Amino acid sequence: QSLFGAVLADQGELDAAEELLDAGFNGLLKSSGPGAPEARAAGERLAHLFERTNRPAEALRVRGLLTPAAPGD
Repeated sequence: QSLFGAVLADQGELDAAEELLDAGFNGLLKSSGPGAPEARAAGERLAHLFERTNRPAEALRVRGLLTPAAPGD
């Protein structure tokens, strides 16, 4: 979902992209946890969309849900 959302965002379909990015990110948070590389990547994609649509506070909130990468990741 997150990857497809990123493709839609690249094509300018921001509303549909946000829905998929959000669903993908939340699903990965639940299934893999906030420290998982795939969850961090999905979170960054969602945060980037929020920045692109002038919502920096939402981007910051998403990034705050993520566990920082461990050294060597």
